[in-house]
Amino acid sequence: MKFFTRVSPVLSILAAVAFGQDRERQVVAFDGHPREPVTVEGRATWLHEAEHINGGVGALRITPSPDRRFYGVTIRRLPAAHPRALRISVFNEGDAPEKWFVRMQRFEADARKRKNLAWASSTHVLPPGWSDLEYDLTKVVSETGKQPIDMSAGIGTFRISRRKRRDDDAGLRVDRLRFVGEEDPRAIRRRLAAALKSENFFERRRDVRSALTLLPDSERVAAAIKLLKLPDALPSTRRAARDALASVADESAVSPVVAALGRARGPMRLELLWALASMPSGVARRESLRLAVAAETPTPDRAALLQAIGRRGATDVAPLLEHIPAKRPWPERAALIRSLRDCATPDAVDALITILKKPGSVRAADDATSTLTRLTGKDLGSSASAWDGWWKVNRDGATLNDTGTRPKMDYATYYGIPVPNGRVAFVIDLSGSMREPVKGGRAQEHVEHAPHLRGLEIKSRLDLAKEELVHVVQNLRREAWVTVIAYGDSAQPIVTTKGLERVTKPLQEKLARRVRALSPSGNTNIHDGLSRAFHPERKPSKSDVVKGPDTLFLLTDGNPSTGTYTSRIELRDAVLQWNLGRMIRINSVNVGASQSRWLQQLATATDGRFLDLTSEPER
Repeated sequence: MKFFTRVSPVLSILAAVAFGQDRERQVVAFDGHPREPVTVEGRATWLHEAEHINGGVGALRITPSPDRRFYGVTIRRLPAAHPRALRISVFNEGDAPEKWFVRMQRFEADARKRKNLAWASSTHVLPPGWSDLEYDLTKVVSETGKQPIDMSAGIGTFRISRRKRRDDDAGLRVDRLRFVGEEDPRAIRRRLAAALKSENFFERRRDVRSALTLLPDSERVAAAIKLLKLPDALPSTRRAARDALASVADESAVSPVVAALGRARGPMRLELLWALASMPSGVARRESLRLAVAAETPTPDRAALLQAIGRRGATDVAPLLEHIPAKRPWPERAALIRSLRDCATPDAVDALITILKKPGSVRAADDATSTLTRLTGKDLGSSASAWDGWWKVNRDGATLNDTGTRPKMDYATYYGIPVPNGRVAFVIDLSGSMREPVKGGRAQEHVEHAPHLRGLEIKSRLDLAKEELVHVVQNLRREAWVTVIAYGDSAQPIVTTKGLERVTKPLQEKLARRVRALSPSGNTNIHDGLSRAFHPERKPSKSDVVKGPDTLFLLTDGNPSTGTYTSRIELRDAVLQWNLGRMIRINSVNVGASQSRWLQQLATATDGRFLDLTSEPER
């Protein structure tokens, strides 16, 4: 039985790049992997069976939409370097030729110029079976036939669709979209070298990512591995490098990554494993699955693989559960559950219910419950028997999708965000600006409506933060573990300890006293605050997973102003690098910063929640 996915909002897929003998560079190998930078919009089914695929490890099957006259998919953001032509592989599942329409717009990096771009269009009568469509990009004109369209920078929007005649119209599979005849790779290498020397942060970040994207597969793998080896590479550069590796579809490019893995240690090894599991290649897929189930694979390695291995509709992830029993460390099951959510198959739901019967940790139970609710839209709580009974009745007719619905959990709350009874770290801003008053805005609304704040004298942002923290600490259950880290110019746990402590009545009283004694001063060293939470012994250690948190709450009223990274983007990318193999859920609360998008991105990337509680500054 096939489960249809309405890809709205946008469902991201993996960009995959490869040069053939005629300099053919594959830019999309469909595999159902929800990742940037290429996006697809429409209604489609992910296919992963080998007989349905022309390249990569998956294909898209376009079928009629019951509520629309036209149906198809739209592919966005396909940058290129002066391409000669575009090719795409399609498969007409019908017994007779079918007419399909193709429209495209040029690539425009400037969002302000994307509106009102001219469209080029063409019509194709596709015979049954596989066909390759090719478009000359050197002579593209608008639909009116009068206006030339410059495709030298690539394609911004590519749309293939048709008018529906019947609800049972033949489906169309779409796979392997590639550019032909781009500029000499030597010019792209020079562009990459120049980008790495740029002193302008935004230009460097943009141009490094762009140049890596346009390199041939073999050169991109070599360049990305070299960047990951640089000890002084910025986090944004390292992220661009691992994303570039993850986009390689050519199977021959897998062996250099595997060879680099044999010598890699620490963060670089985790980045290579994540990239390997992301690559849309059958060889990469098989190697990733082999490593994920190998008994000798360490927990961080296995979690990094599982973080990236989930694909929409993939049928090879749920069987991994038998290799990750409840006794295994919690990050392994947390990563598996995330991949099961990405799969969204009936087998994935079966596995989630099995996990809920014997989770092995508070975090696994919480994640399994939340994922079941998100996939089904039903909130049946954490009762495995309730889910089992409902699923036996509804399995055959269920439509699975990530609805975003979260279950109502009987937990203490921090600024209204549920706090699980697992291993929790609170990272609290003590910078001088936290003495600013709470006046107006969402923060004032929160003070007025939160029952536990009634009758309290709350004047400053720190007053509010302290009362929220005391409230949640006093309501944590005895099975929870907790630490509170305060940061200003530097960061320090307010109760001297390595790692987290189990919640007891004496600990709750001690934390409440010390929280209420906190006072604001200094700058905003968010880097050190987060680093102390991730690394209880001040530097990376094998004991971090055991002693560290599974959930983190970051509160700040400003952007980083001191510490190792004061760039919001670099700090975000550094934290996401730390989290490879860790699976820490980061919830972020903004109580003042005007530029808080990076906080939201951090929460979204780690499956946490973001709360914007800004207050209006005094005039």
